[in-house]
Amino acid sequence: MDNPTPKTNISIGRRIINVSYFLEKLYEISNHGPLDCGLTCIEKVSEKLHGLSSIFTFLCKMCNRKFVIGNDDDNCLPINTCVVAGIISIGCGHSQLQELSSAMNLPMMSQKTYQTNHKLLSQNWQQLAQQSMEQAAEEEKKMAIVDGRVTKNGTPVIDVVADGVYGKRSYKKNYSALSGAAAIIGRKTGKILYLGVRNKYCYHCDRAEKKKIAVAEHFCSKNYSGPSTGMESEIIVEGFKQSLAIHGLIYGRLISDGDSSTYSKILQARPYKDITVEKVECRNHLLRNFCNKMQALQTETKYLKSHRKLLTTSRIMSIRSCIRKAIKKNKNDPFPEEQYLFDDILQAHHHAFGNHHECKSYFCDEIGNLEKNDIPKDFELGSLWQRICIMIQSIAGQARSLLHDVYSNVVERYHSIIAKYVGGKRVNYSLKNSYQTRCVASAVSYNEENALSKLYKKMTNKSPGGKLKMWEESKYKQKILSMRYTKKKRRLVFNKKQSDKDYGQSCQKPDMPVDLLDKMKNDFIKSLDKTDEERAMIERKTILQSANGEWLEMRRSLLTASNFGRVIKRRVNTPCANLVKDILYRKNIDHVESIAHGQQNEKKRSL
Repeated sequence: MDNPTPKTNISIGRRIINVSYFLEKLYEISNHGPLDCGLTCIEKVSEKLHGLSSIFTFLCKMCNRKFVIGNDDDNCLPINTCVVAGIISIGCGHSQLQELSSAMNLPMMSQKTYQTNHKLLSQNWQQLAQQSMEQAAEEEKKMAIVDGRVTKNGTPVIDVVADGVYGKRSYKKNYSALSGAAAIIGRKTGKILYLGVRNKYCYHCDRAEKKKIAVAEHFCSKNYSGPSTGMESEIIVEGFKQSLAIHGLIYGRLISDGDSSTYSKILQARPYKDITVEKVECRNHLLRNFCNKMQALQTETKYLKSHRKLLTTSRIMSIRSCIRKAIKKNKNDPFPEEQYLFDDILQAHHHAFGNHHECKSYFCDEIGNLEKNDIPKDFELGSLWQRICIMIQSIAGQARSLLHDVYSNVVERYHSIIAKYVGGKRVNYSLKNSYQTRCVASAVSYNEENALSKLYKKMTNKSPGGKLKMWEESKYKQKILSMRYTKKKRRLVFNKKQSDKDYGQSCQKPDMPVDLLDKMKNDFIKSLDKTDEERAMIERKTILQSANGEWLEMRRSLLTASNFGRVIKRRVNTPCANLVKDILYRKNIDHVESIAHGQQNEKKRSL
């Protein structure tokens, strides 16, 4: 018969221990007491578990002496805190930690223990982030003073990059995230100066409301009640308003994309008494949106198929390349002029479609060559070509921003770190305070090279050392190598079909400058000037009228008799925005009385 297994109060499974500390304690009890009792006299009595932390109790069978040994040194950061910090840093939560622990046969941490350590880490990460942003502001301040960018009162003026991020993926159509964040980053240092988080939901409050009971005392994470698309603009405007009080800085120029009404709201808020904030559009967003719109024309069935086939992806990228070269050339001129860049961009589509008559030498090798132009003559008289010209004029209208040649990649990089901390936006961390904690932790990780070491040192007042230091040094070396040897990345282009007043292409924006409006009006009027031969060709091509897509498109650019009365009778003090939108963007014009009458009686007239 086999000997029975001795009973013990220690639970089964594996444990995480500090090897050097545990062996040192075993060595201390290996020879103890007057009888020189050794380890062979020691038996396990019990184990007290608290998450992944264990306290073992041993009893000597010779001298009946008890010994208590933990699995980690008390002078180190507790193992439970370290595990929660690590699990947050890789974008996981309590349920993922339980699954990992069970797979490794380790003790499972309770929800209460997890939340206790989560709260402790949240407070320390918040303090670290605040210190980091203050240091970044001091660096920006010194650089602004060196560059001489100060007001009469001696207040430094800096450029900032700002953008927002949301707690769930919208797929360009569903902007209903419960949480959102926005960061303001200094252009010179590339570090975060201000971070704000908005949350529309609180688990405790919602549960109490549903059960109709009193809300227990808790930290309420809900601090916003408006539309999700308005989170970004509210946070950034708040950051501009607090810049003087927090950092003693003026954010004189905002570099951002154009898909939010942020700038319009900053102008309304007037955060600085005698300074108007200047807006510079991100070059990458302008060109990406332009290419998206051009590619959308390839599938617009209202244009002739033969014409759409001429608008190839290679020609779109050729236009983009010409614009990039024009930006580079004009930016590097001793005295860069916005008008020169505006004129150069207007030639980009002619170059892409084989007309090199007015090309410039820095982006074209075939100046004046018209022999290779295989584009049909009727293409330039069609509605698709007119639409392309309008889009080129629109991107040329951003010449002032393009001349700066700046982009918002720094804030997009911060968004990628947030995406990592929130599990790729696949897990809902908006129920309590977790989303805000992860955004703050991301800010520390973004501003500091050794974020976890900084956290460890703040909580224990000593450097962590060991594997953490080795990993952070290895990560820093990989970063340096990736910056030295860059790889070209593939870019996916998406089409946006919905609009929103707070976010997207149709968001609220300030009116364009008067001189730019005059230039674009003149260019538009010139595009309407046609020769007798061109008029005759247009007449033949649009003979089917409402059944012809080109006729509908041509009609948008003209003030026809059916709309003339509405325009001429409009009062001076009546806004014209809705009238213009109705004329330009209404797809179905069967509502026009004269057209409806003609369609109903056309067959009778032909008989």
